Amino acid sequence: MSHSRTHETIILQTYDIGEADRFCILLTKERGRLAARARGVRKLTSRMGGSLLQLSRTRIELHEGKGGLLITGAYNQCATKPNSIEMFVQAQKGIELLMQLLEDDDALPEIFDLTEEFLDTCTKGTTNIILPFTVRLLFLLGLLPRIQNRNTPEEEMELIQKYLQVCTTKEWQSHDQTPSENGMQLITAACDEIIVQHTRSELRVSKIAASMAL
Repeated sequence: MSHSRTHETIILQTYDIGEADRFCILLTKERGRLAARARGVRKLTSRMGGSLLQLSRTRIELHEGKGGLLITGAYNQCATKPNSIEMFVQAQKGIELLMQLLEDDDALPEIFDLTEEFLDTCTKGTTNIILPFTVRLLFLLGLLPRIQNRNTPEEEMELIQKYLQVCTTKEWQSHDQTPSENGMQLITAACDEIIVQHTRSELRVSKIAASMAL
């Protein structure tokens, strides 16, 4: 039996299909990641086209029928606009992480809230935000890596553990002290290893960022 419901969503990715349709990957608080089609939204006469853009936070009406989910209404609330290339790359990497690690129709409200905070931060120009976001995301998914390195001084390991502990809380952006550059690289490498194990490939945005030296 078909029915319609309204959801607060973050649009993770969009794909233009056919002559005027758009396929959207959505993150919702109530149902997690969803895929839905919007018919005719690329026509000049469409009222929904401007609301169905990547990184937009939009209230969407979804009609669920035998053929899948259709977007029948969209009411744009906020569009994320990173203020630099570096922040744009960080936003894209965060979105790709969500695309790779989340499963369809799995409600994770804390990840929805985290994603909203992350995208808001990307509009403010806060640097190095992707690592604490990644740690917090992996923690919420039960994938937080354990970091042990005998070659790292004890004092540095204490900073690393404190950094990880803060990232697992709702105050994931707040750090009084951060590890050294080597310590941050150690955390990054541990997170990357976990991600590769679950996605079986390096994130595409990471390769682009490396080529741009970001």
